[in-house]
Amino acid sequence: MMSGSKLMERARTLEVRLKEADEILSAIRNGEVDAFVVHGRNGEQVYTLKGADEPYRILVEEMREGALTLSPEGLILYSNRRFAELVGAPLDRVIGSHFGGYVAGEDAAKAAALLRESAAGTSRFEVALRASDGGSVPVFLSISSLKIEGVRIVCLVVTDLTELKRADELMASETLARAILDQAAEAVVVVDPGGRIIRASHAAIALAGGEVVFRQFDEAFPFRPAGQRGDWILAAQDICQAACEGQTIRGMEAVLPRAGKPPAYLLCTAGPLAGPGGETLGCVVTLTDITERKNLEQQMWQAQKLEGLGLLAGGIAHDFNNILTAVICQIDLALQDKELAAPIRESLAQALKSARRGAELNTKLLQFSRHTEARPAATLPARLVEETVFLLRRGIDKRIQIQFEPPAPGLWLAWVDEGQFMQALMNLCLNARDAMPTGGE
Repeated sequence: MMSGSKLMERARTLEVRLKEADEILSAIRNGEVDAFVVHGRNGEQVYTLKGADEPYRILVEEMREGALTLSPEGLILYSNRRFAELVGAPLDRVIGSHFGGYVAGEDAAKAAALLRESAAGTSRFEVALRASDGGSVPVFLSISSLKIEGVRIVCLVVTDLTELKRADELMASETLARAILDQAAEAVVVVDPGGRIIRASHAAIALAGGEVVFRQFDEAFPFRPAGQRGDWILAAQDICQAACEGQTIRGMEAVLPRAGKPPAYLLCTAGPLAGPGGETLGCVVTLTDITERKNLEQQMWQAQKLEGLGLLAGGIAHDFNNILTAVICQIDLALQDKELAAPIRESLAQALKSARRGAELNTKLLQFSRHTEARPAATLPARLVEETVFLLRRGIDKRIQIQFEPPAPGLWLAWVDEGQFMQALMNLCLNARDAMPTGGE
């Protein structure tokens, strides 16, 4: 064991050496040392710190790239302030530390290998630096090996790739957004606060019948509301303004007129488009084409209307059949009177014939109103057409004229169900009627 005096002497020696080391480091950091000797496996080597002129030193200090001078083992002999800023460490701690300590994760081994191989010349590669806050900074390293007075040193230029990476991410996001927009089945339109279209999906361009980008929204899509929603009605010019003001419009039905085509029925949804900082960049409008659905609804409504008409006709025909039965019975009884005068008997016979004809038509009405199983028979279609026209003339708008041209005699019979034939013809006539709201022939 050492005596107390020897321990005190050793402590004083270490204190002196520590003071000398602090003075040396201070001199290096303040640029007061031109060179120093590093003891390595190749023996003592002299590294010059102040071999360049002052303008060059100022340039290196002020450049926006990190600049380092390393020993072959990776010891940082010189660093400008930019590199210290990249790793988030004080400059005085960077100088004298090992470069590998600032390389993140798996990149550390790659960086060490490239530093060892840098004697062959210049190399470039990308790594991630470890920042003091625990994050990483993507950088591009350019390594050059130099010999100064017979001593090899490694020079590094460190380029920050953060902004470039962010730009690449934005570009990738932009490409993805464009791909989503182009492949969207719905008509999607992005509008700026001034109401001008800045993006549009292919479906939106097809719906408008031409290019819409840089056109005003209400000019490209001049739709009008299909009905009232609450206490307000929004037209095309109001959609963007309301959405840019923070409102969200959902499920508003609208009608879009189209040149040379029937109007399109749309389901409109719109909402504000906010930027990263919450600022309003415009709005996004989605237009869903529901024309086919509307047509189906119209057909269903027509079918329901016809079904209601059939039920009404069936009810009337049933009551009318009771009346006709009584009339026919009474005429039959009257004709049994042998003392009837010939003119009266002839008139009653005509009345009976008409009553029975009415009963036949009434039977057709009952068949039309009931969904019974088809019972085809050999029938003359012209007779069924004439009976259908007879029914139509009493129930159709008087502004519509029905012209019936009886066919020439001798036509073939058709194997049809009379009730279904008349119903099909009735549907065709009602469709023609709906196409002439102001009348016609």
